[in-house]
Amino acid sequence: MSLSPSFAHNLEIFTLHEREVFLNGESARVCYLDDLKRLEVQIGARLDESMDNHDIESVMKGFETRLNEAIMCQQKAMQLGVEKLPAIVINHQFVAYGLDSVNSAMKAYQQEIENAQ
Repeated sequence: MSLSPSFAHNLEIFTLHEREVFLNGESARVCYLDDLKRLEVQIGARLDESMDNHDIESVMKGFETRLNEAIMCQQKAMQLGVEKLPAIVINHQFVAYGLDSVNSAMKAYQQEIENAQ
């Protein structure tokens, strides 16, 4: 039995910006687990000691969506028990660690299915 990457109904990728994972044309949720640290640096660069609360709130408002997304990615990684990066999670049931492409993860997933039969 041969699986195509499109067989995977749900692909989630957890990685760092310095460790690219190739999607090979597939649709996936990509979570960069170093986003919180990067956003902290970007926010710090925008803030100034002379700013009043209104100015600080304006700066923070501009980062709100990205902060929420970064927090949700951290929570999802913890919920799934991601242990190493990069991690490619297929259908909420299989995790391929250390691979840099969806194709490689799908081959590992296919092998796992074949071994289970």
